[in-house]
Amino acid sequence: MADYAGFDMVPRLHRSVELHEKWEQFINEIVTEYSEDPDVRVNNRYIAFDIPGNPQLPIEGTEFTSFGVLLTPSRGGYVDVIKRYATHFFGTRIRG
Repeated sequence: MADYAGFDMVPRLHRSVELHEKWEQFINEIVTEYSEDPDVRVNNRYIAFDIPGNPQLPIEGTEFTSFGVLLTPSRGGYVDVIKRYATHFFGTRIRG
């Protein structure tokens, strides 16, 4: 059985200009962080991670509920980095 690591956002984001701007900044940071990573793909709907569990980050923040990965020795860092950025932008909403 594989180990799982992830985090949730509680409460979920609602539609507001301030939160939309924060989510956009968060997504831009993630895109920049992983711009050279062949396991990360970006399209107009989400950022997809081609790793066990196939986690995704939606481009639209109101669609986000959680992010998680199946842990392998070389893949556990995704959750740590993304959670660090999420906590920077959304503080105590990030749980897990």
